[in-house]
Amino acid sequence: MALGQNYSNYEGSRDNNRPTVYGYQFVNDDDSAVDRTAIGFHMWAGTIKISISPRVKDTANDRMVTNYDAGGSIWLTPSKAKIFADVIKNFLTNINEKNNPYNGWAVYTKQGMIGIFTGEAVGASSPCIVLKKVNAETGAVDSEYAYQIKTTYEAISDFDEKNPSNFVRHEDYPYIELEMIIDQLNDYARFASKAVAFHTVDALSNTLNMFHENMARIGQNMGIQMILPRGQSSQVAIKSYFDRPKQTGEASEITRKASTIEDILNA
Repeated sequence: MALGQNYSNYEGSRDNNRPTVYGYQFVNDDDSAVDRTAIGFHMWAGTIKISISPRVKDTANDRMVTNYDAGGSIWLTPSKAKIFADVIKNFLTNINEKNNPYNGWAVYTKQGMIGIFTGEAVGASSPCIVLKKVNAETGAVDSEYAYQIKTTYEAISDFDEKNPSNFVRHEDYPYIELEMIIDQLNDYARFASKAVAFHTVDALSNTLNMFHENMARIGQNMGIQMILPRGQSSQVAIKSYFDRPKQTGEASEITRKASTIEDILNA
């Protein structure tokens, strides 16, 4: 499920109605990684939170887990997210350049900065996303976190069901994580305009109005006072939506056969 907990624990706060929506998460547990870390994206209260956290060994269950408490995070607004997406896109366009002109480019916020670096710049074998927490008063870097892009994604062909280990590997997706991070940032920035939400609500407006009216009828029958959306009367006639004159192009008193709310409640 995409929806998670609220960041606000204050009872009655308007933030209690703002759930966290989880986005992509990538994990690199390779022994050769500069750091064994995970990078995750979470959307909340109009911002996108990017977190880089260390991976640690859970000896009790013999597995690697993410230690979120020891990680670092940064929150980006839609404009900062779009800038960071463009930076990574330009970095990826120049990925084969000996001296990538976008190496070290970052976006800066009050919490610090997050940028993209070549592997050579940070002593790694592949590009890294680096998050730096900066002291607002002194400008000094208080902490630093790095996620090394995992480049071992592949497709296969010529699979032989009689010999499952016999197939051809195609290592054509070394930077799929960067491409998906670009998608995550651009999707967040684009949908933050609320244009999709508007068209969705607008398209469903008639259905939602019918739902509220029917709920009000049910409430009236049960002696419950319903709170309707603004602009809707609290006095709702007990009549089926479908109980109306037959549409023939001419005046007619014939109505469709329909059940009323009372029929349903008293069945």
